[in-house]
Amino acid sequence: MNLKNSMKFASRLVVAAALCGAVMFTSCKKDDDDDKVLPSMDGQLSFKLPLYSLVGETYSLNGNSVVSPTEGVTYCWYSKGLIDTVKGQSTTITIPDSLATFAVQYIAKCTGYYNQSVSNNITVVKPGFNGSIEGIPQPKDSIFDTRENKWYHIQKIGNLNWFTENLNYEGAGVPYGNAPAAGTVFGRLYTWNEATGGESRNGLGNGPQGICPDGWSVPTNEDWQDLAKVALGADNIDFFDDWKGVGDALAVSATFNGNNIWPFSGTATPNNKLGWNALATGYVTNGGNNFGMLFKYGFWWSSSEKDSNSAYYRYIFYNQTGCPVNHVAKDLFGISVRCVKKI
Repeated sequence: MNLKNSMKFASRLVVAAALCGAVMFTSCKKDDDDDKVLPSMDGQLSFKLPLYSLVGETYSLNGNSVVSPTEGVTYCWYSKGLIDTVKGQSTTITIPDSLATFAVQYIAKCTGYYNQSVSNNITVVKPGFNGSIEGIPQPKDSIFDTRENKWYHIQKIGNLNWFTENLNYEGAGVPYGNAPAAGTVFGRLYTWNEATGGESRNGLGNGPQGICPDGWSVPTNEDWQDLAKVALGADNIDFFDDWKGVGDALAVSATFNGNNIWPFSGTATPNNKLGWNALATGYVTNGGNNFGMLFKYGFWWSSSEKDSNSAYYRYIFYNQTGCPVNHVAKDLFGISVRCVKKI
């Protein structure tokens, strides 16, 4: 290459480098819009949806509006497996025949603002032994409650017949989460005064009828002791002991919609040897508004009061083998009820 050609080649390199630099500078320059932080819309979205539902139930969903902006906002609904995207502040859903939990989203969108959304869950339930709860042995005997045309399974244990499921009398108490469908699988939760009618009694098979069907009663301390004697194979049972091993004998290793009702703990081993079918159905406080401990604790009333202000109950915790006793103010706590009848 001669000198003249070398100079031409070098000048071309300089021009090319300059053009490349210009391109790089242009392409790497940060867009001013990238530094913008979008504002949030004012106001909190909300809508009502029950925690539990039976198959085939239909619900009208109505969402509220954001406070601002007041124009240009679009709303939509979405739920995988339940709702394709639907525009608007209202929609209707019908619960499918699928034992699952669905997340329903309500979304607000507006150009120049961050999207806002709220999500509520609804769990589909089926009552009965082949429904949401699986793994419960079906007792041979049952009784018919004419008040609400319901059947309850019963089991002879010791000197008493016991309900082998929680009472679901709708004339009092509340279902878990205030969702009527929950009562069909877990029973309802009652304060002591609701359960007993405010009447305390003692003695085997001598409890008050309370909210139980005719001929049946809310168990006394002595009824509970009779149950523990059979579970432990012992004659002398102190009501105030923790009754280690009784919790395992009463709790059933069943599933709810495919998940364990009593979580695995490595300590407790539910064997349900008495066929009592204890479930971890939680509690309610604050006048029927605050629910908790579902799938962790089961609680059941005794009709025997401790004093004029409080009454006894027994409970099972998923991480313990026993069935300890405790007491609480009569109207503070809503828990499960099992009915009994002396043989």
